[in-house]
This record gives sequence, C-alpha cells and structure tokens, in this order.
Amino acid sequence: MENNQPIIVKRVKRYGGGHHGGAWKIAFADFATAMMAFFLVLWLLSTATPEQKIAIAGYFQDPIGFSESGTPYVIDLGGSPEMAPEKTINPEVKAEPTQQSPTQLNKDQVETMAEQVERERLELLLQELQNKVEENPQLQKFKDQILFEITQDGLRIQIMDAENRPMFDIGSARLQPYFEDILLAMADTIKAVPNKISVSGHTDAKPYAGAGEFGNWELSANRANAARRALVAGGYPDG
Repeated sequence: MENNQPIIVKRVKRYGGGHHGGAWKIAFADFATAMMAFFLVLWLLSTATPEQKIAIAGYFQDPIGFSESGTPYVIDLGGSPEMAPEKTINPEVKAEPTQQSPTQLNKDQVETMAEQVERERLELLLQELQNKVEENPQLQKFKDQILFEITQDGLRIQIMDAENRPMFDIGSARLQPYFEDILLAMADTIKAVPNKISVSGHTDAKPYAGAGEFGNWELSANRANAARRALVAGGYPDG
C-alpha cells in the first residue's frame, strides 16, 4: 500500500517582464547631459564680459583659427580673447562694423538730432500757417504783408505795413481792423504750439511828437501789447 502513494510535483510558471533593459537609462543620461550643457552655456553668457562673448562667438564662427593660435583655450587666463590673426574660413566675407549703441552718442550728435526734430516741427507749423492764410478769404487779401521765416530762435511771423494799409494809426497803438483780423485768425493755430511766443512792436524813425517822456520805445511796447491782447482774444492762452 505504501507503494501506491501519489507523487505530487509542484511546477512554478515564470512570466517575463521583470527586467526591462537599460535603453531608457541611456536616453535619460543623454537628456541630463544636454540640460547640463544648456545651463552651463546660460551661466557663461551671464558671467562673461563683452570681450569674452566676442571670443566665444569667434570660436564657433572660426574654430580653425582658434585651434591654431598660441593657446588651446578660447579665452586665456587674463580674460583677453586669443585669436589667430587674419584667419577666416571665408576670406571674401568682410567683418561688418559694429553698430553704434544709442548710449555711445556724444553730446553734439544728440544736439544735432534735437535741432533736426525741432526744425521739422517748425516747418510743419509754417506750412500749416501758410495754408491757413490761403484758405481764409480775409487773410488771403493780406498775404503779401505776412512773412514766415525759420530762424535760430524759432518761427518768426512778420506782419508788415503796406502802402495805404498801415497796421496802426500814426503815432498810436490802436490796431487797424484788418490787422486785428489777421491776429485773431492766427491765434487758433499758434496756440497749438507748445513753444512760448515773443511779440515785438516797431515804429518808424520819426521822433514821437507826444508830450512828456513818452517816445518811440514806449510806443513800440504798447503796439506789441496791443497785438498780444488780440491774440488772447483769438483764443491764445494769456500768460
């Protein structure tokens, strides 16, 4: 009976998948190396001086020129770039001059640019005033008496006497009606200019026949003030 006892055999099934190989490790190592190189480049760019950046750029543009120089390094210990003289991959390509930075403009250049901008603005104003004279029937009759001129002090507007058409009564600061119309029409355009204006009056060379110490100087000042009041009446801000 003992010989008829059953024999039990235990079989263990083995499944694959326990080992995935090392390909992902290689890919991850390549990625980590690339990121390390990327951050190293960023660090170099943030700490390098302008001269060092030029040297680094020159290395990538002309690696042969650097390898044949006196040192195997792109930048020597002193920080100055080491480049082989007159070594270029393409000798036909000429180095372009570096563009001047806005911060390198000298005082004369800044003043010249400012004067040019101011002159262009005055020329636009002059054209606008001339158009206003041409478009206004009242001003068009007196356009021969209105002279526009750009000077170092700005835009000069001269309103001159004509034969049988004076701006003021003789020996008086009272405006003639047509002269007042000219000032009233121009005030609307002149007030749009941020610059301040200067009004000057003139007289003839004849001695003033009035009493006391009132003379041509005082008469000129009164005429200038009369013109100023007409501009204010036309909308130009007072003061």
